[in-house]
Amino acid sequence: MYPITHVDTNSSLNTIYQFIYSFFQVSKHQGNTDDIFKANNNISIINSPKNSPIIICVIGESFIKRHSSLYGYPLKTNPNLEKEKDKGNLFVFKDVVTPYPSTNENMKIIYSTWSSYDTVAWSSQPLFPAIFKKAGFKVALLDFQATRSRSSFMFDFHCSFFINPIKIHKQCFDFRNDSIFQHDGDGLDIYMNNLFHFPKSLNIIHLQGQHLPSEAHFPKTPKWEKFKDTDILRPDLNEKQRMQIASYDNCTFYNDAVLKRVITSFAHEDAVLVYFSDHGEQLYDDSRNVYGRTFGIFSRERIKSINEIPFIIWVSDSYRKNHPDKLKLISNAINRPFSNDDIPYLLLDLANIDFKGNKPERSVINQNFKSHDRILIEGNQKFNYDSNKEELDTIQMLIPYCK
Repeated sequence: MYPITHVDTNSSLNTIYQFIYSFFQVSKHQGNTDDIFKANNNISIINSPKNSPIIICVIGESFIKRHSSLYGYPLKTNPNLEKEKDKGNLFVFKDVVTPYPSTNENMKIIYSTWSSYDTVAWSSQPLFPAIFKKAGFKVALLDFQATRSRSSFMFDFHCSFFINPIKIHKQCFDFRNDSIFQHDGDGLDIYMNNLFHFPKSLNIIHLQGQHLPSEAHFPKTPKWEKFKDTDILRPDLNEKQRMQIASYDNCTFYNDAVLKRVITSFAHEDAVLVYFSDHGEQLYDDSRNVYGRTFGIFSRERIKSINEIPFIIWVSDSYRKNHPDKLKLISNAINRPFSNDDIPYLLLDLANIDFKGNKPERSVINQNFKSHDRILIEGNQKFNYDSNKEELDTIQMLIPYCK
């Protein structure tokens, strides 16, 4: 009834099939890429700052909000981020959702300046890296899930078909990695020095994160196998299920160290980092006993686990000193309702870029921010999150029962 939807495409589909599938899908979406190229080409910059802090955008993967100790989870899964919060350098946003339950759909709206309540096509709006580049910024992308040259063609289509055509690639990026990694730390080992560390630069990092099966995405060493099945006090679950939760929490602990590593590399510069997850997961967190994402069912429990996501902004000491007005705006925004589809407007706001067609009221930190009903989408189905929020907030989740 509740299928496990995570499939390793490399093992379940042969390369010829992947190539044929990807070729078909990319051909099918040729119109999208043509529209995106035109929209990017028509970007008109109104204001580009002479100087700007370094902007870092880190896109997480499959991060269940309630498995973060930043949000009250009883196991210390985010010790490094908690330290940054205690220092006053990290701001935890309380009410952020993502419109889609899948990476491929969310990546489109994260990159595009389109929002889920717009009436025009998503591909008719420019991509935010192209706006940054047009404004004179250097832009780097480290994507540890998909690249332009990866052999898993089908997975590349799902994650990044719309930025892979060379004409769009050139509009958006000055550097892009050409290898992927099962462990995010390994990717940082290779590519950390390719990130830009100077004013008027944007660095985008897309992690493997806690993608299920999460035990595949952190090193199997005592350092990272911090939590055991005995730490999960859930008598309603068997040993295997408790171990799956412990592995997920270990992966979250590892993800915390990955984020800390990125933060440390920019700690002595004028920098601001935005981190959020593309979606969450279901991990036996309610009475349905579900593992993995399910599709086609807008259940309230699924929304709590998958669509409600962690969202943080980190700032360096230099940023705190140099941008007190922006710091105050960030601090005042942590309780505002926000959605992943307006990420571009936040990043552009942080960089002080203005362009023709800009909608600064969609930036959660902007003094003119206007909240709106957040719409969750799957196929032809739509669900108004905000008109159902009172009911959603009454749902009892089971995850707090840990040591």
